[in-house]
Amino acid sequence: MTLKNTLQNYFNSGSPDKRAKRRIGGLIIAITAVALVAAIIVLTVSSIASAVGKKKADKGGEGEAPAIAIETVSGSKDDILANLNGKITLVDGSALTIAQTDVTTLVQTNRTNLGDEENPTYAYGCNYPSSDALLAEAFVAFDRMACDFYTNNGSTKIFVYKVYNTTNSVGATYANGLTVKLHTFEEDENGTYPNSIYGNDSYTWIYDNAANYGFVRVSNEEGYEDVFRYVGLAHAKAMGKNTVISEYIEALKATSAETPKKVKAKTSLEEGAKSAEAFIYYVPYGESYNLPNPDKYTFSAGDIGGGYVITCYAK
Repeated sequence: MTLKNTLQNYFNSGSPDKRAKRRIGGLIIAITAVALVAAIIVLTVSSIASAVGKKKADKGGEGEAPAIAIETVSGSKDDILANLNGKITLVDGSALTIAQTDVTTLVQTNRTNLGDEENPTYAYGCNYPSSDALLAEAFVAFDRMACDFYTNNGSTKIFVYKVYNTTNSVGATYANGLTVKLHTFEEDENGTYPNSIYGNDSYTWIYDNAANYGFVRVSNEEGYEDVFRYVGLAHAKAMGKNTVISEYIEALKATSAETPKKVKAKTSLEEGAKSAEAFIYYVPYGESYNLPNPDKYTFSAGDIGGGYVITCYAK
């Protein structure tokens, strides 16, 4: 007797009630079997897709830069701190140390002329332009900020009272070529500019907009309320106008590659520059992490609790 005949005899024999119960039971068994087969198919396809995806990821994936591992910034902790001054010093991912010669002085030939050749107009002045030098990236950002302030605030000028760099501020807390102390453009009888912009309503714009140019306040301590530090667009956006560097550094120590601080910020000050999501996280010295976008990242290094900070921009 065939399996078909056996099943027919089973479902067709007996009383009507028994036949109905057998048929319902058979239907349930059939549905269960179909569901099991479908589940097996789904799991098999999923496993294949996962394996293919992993293989592509290992190769970097089409259109994606492969992740690279960074074991250390550059040499020992002492080597790093010798080359990277201050709390947060931004370093291009292609060069792990800052070239201290890559600076721009605040002489008039470097400043943006808002007038013409016969009647030059500058948005800011300073005491010692030939020695007041900022690292090139910080200079470009400050010059842009000062010019925009002048344009948007009734031609009000800024006086750069001091630039903290390795030439004129050796040993100073912020001698890094990234930090400026700003005063009002009000000359006294001695030919100096002694008045801080702090508390002056004409200069509120600076405090409200400095972060848009990558600058933040360094401290709430008396005497430092008018000192601004260039940290780059992502960090400045993450800090905002009400956070100072010391507070920000403490917050960064709680981050990691697995739990980064996320912020959406412009990748440059160039006109038309797009915003991208930045992942900011702390890395202890000597540890290794994969960077998701090796073409768009910076190191932020200094004596930050035995480590440094990486900023990665998402594609």
